[in-house]
Amino acid sequence: MQIVQTDNMLVIHTEDGQSLVTDNATIQKLWVRQSNGNTGWLSVTLLRAGDYLYRPLDREWTRVNQIDFIRGSFTMYDIYNTAPGNYIANGYLDPTKR
Repeated sequence: MQIVQTDNMLVIHTEDGQSLVTDNATIQKLWVRQSNGNTGWLSVTLLRAGDYLYRPLDREWTRVNQIDFIRGSFTMYDIYNTAPGNYIANGYLDPTKR
């Protein structure tokens, strides 16, 4: 785990009410099905309302309703783990940071 200082963050609100707070950085990725049908790892900076996030524990997709950009200085924690490398962050699939 690495402690990082960030200048901005995103709060991603979904239709199931399970929000996700993340650093507003291109390295932060989620497993996403975009509204155009494309599915794969996508940077949170490219995520849009109408896209879907995968919830592996429920084996279902949940729609992104709103994304709030929060200005400020924040302390966050990047998790680095071993194989297979992916982990669950507040119910959402999050890949290994590279």
